Amino acid sequence: MRNILLLLILVPVISFGQESIKSDCICKDSIVLQKNKDGIYLIEDLPIYPGGKEAFINYLKANISLTNSINGKIEISFVINCTGIACGFEVEEKEGNLTNKSENSIIEILKRMENWEPGKQRGREVDCPYGISIEIINGKMI
Repeated sequence: MRNILLLLILVPVISFGQESIKSDCICKDSIVLQKNKDGIYLIEDLPIYPGGKEAFINYLKANISLTNSINGKIEISFVINCTGIACGFEVEEKEGNLTNKSENSIIEILKRMENWEPGKQRGREVDCPYGISIEIINGKMI
């Protein structure tokens, strides 16, 4: 009875961790990351875009070009999986006059970016949730 009770307590914790990362792109053998009590993932080594954060921002600025009348802010979450591929894109929030077409355009740009160096936990590559907030003024990222 004690073993059954322990199993029932652990299953929801494991399932919660797996649901937190989009199932369409997770690695089968990846360690499942858990959130801490504040709802934050603790990852020992974060994923790294080739050339670093500045190169990632430069990539986005060079490629995001929308209609001049588009102004607003969009927050997109995605996963850098254990092989460094970005996937599982979701618009979490948007403000301003961003259209579905402009949202899709930004997501397509993110899908075309280079593979990342995957995040690591205990020396193993892991699937890592990632989020970005992009502000657009006159159709350009600022």
